[in-house]
Amino acid sequence: MSDESLLDPSPTTISAIDSVQLTNAIFDHFNVLGNGTVEYDTEIPSDWTADTILNADFEDNINAGNISYSTEDLAGVRIKRRIKGTFSWLMLYDIPMDDAEELNFVRYDLLNQNGVTYEYALVPYLKDNTECAYIIQEVDSYFNGVFLCSPDSLVKFYAGVSYGGGSVANNTGLFEPLGSKYPVVVSNANTQYYSGSFSGTALSMAQLMSPTVNRLNSSAYLHTMANFIADKKIKLLKDWNGNIWLIAVLDKAKISYNNNVGMGIGNVSFDFAEIGDAYNQNDLLNSGFINIPFTPVNNAFPAHNPQNNPMINIGSPTHNADYNPQIDIDFDL
Repeated sequence: MSDESLLDPSPTTISAIDSVQLTNAIFDHFNVLGNGTVEYDTEIPSDWTADTILNADFEDNINAGNISYSTEDLAGVRIKRRIKGTFSWLMLYDIPMDDAEELNFVRYDLLNQNGVTYEYALVPYLKDNTECAYIIQEVDSYFNGVFLCSPDSLVKFYAGVSYGGGSVANNTGLFEPLGSKYPVVVSNANTQYYSGSFSGTALSMAQLMSPTVNRLNSSAYLHTMANFIADKKIKLLKDWNGNIWLIAVLDKAKISYNNNVGMGIGNVSFDFAEIGDAYNQNDLLNSGFINIPFTPVNNAFPAHNPQNNPMINIGSPTHNADYNPQIDIDFDL
């Protein structure tokens, strides 16, 4: 009892507190401040301040956050994404809102690449376009199969998938000067894009899970798939190897029937050319992949099970990574 700090008050700061629980009583108000130097006062706080952590009045709800205060100047929320370890953000959604109720939303990311760790950010912004603090979640993205997406539909290929020979455009010309042994290579454009071909068996998820062939359904699915491929909309082609291309389908969608099963199942194939960068904001915006109204219920391809979509779902509760390549993100405001 002879230490030089004997008369000093006992330390009471506990920095590791991240939760609190109220039990066995009836509470009218609960307020927590992050400033430990504020003098005790019996008056119930009514305003949210910079020091406020929780403020619950228990008036027909158990809300303890500051949504009702912060939404007065809130103009909307942006959802952004970047590859972990990189600097630039890609904006996927810009969601305007007029009141706090609109903060309850779900959005889907069809543009995720397999085998990549992403950081997703929920970014509130004010009426003067000032962005508030980024709320960030880290997500591992992975899925199986090959997926062909448009802004309003998505299909999966899992059987019989193959790529034809690909090439990268490098348009050049040769100029042969008079008297010169060697030509001069001329390249007047910066054109450099990937092109190739793809083929896959058109099987719905229901058919993939069935030991028998439903000829009527399989035939209808095959032709619906071909029409989807040839609808002249820009597509996103991605696969389990991490390839991802923003493409346009060239010429026709071709159908080849499997004679071994009485033509009950067929393949679809097509040639394509890369027409933009799948990570470029302007290319995705011009292609219609930004602010897309996609939901599995309304936009899932016919006979396709939404539970097998290779999407990142912002706002849903569960994730089974072994069987379901859909990734769920929950943000805390």
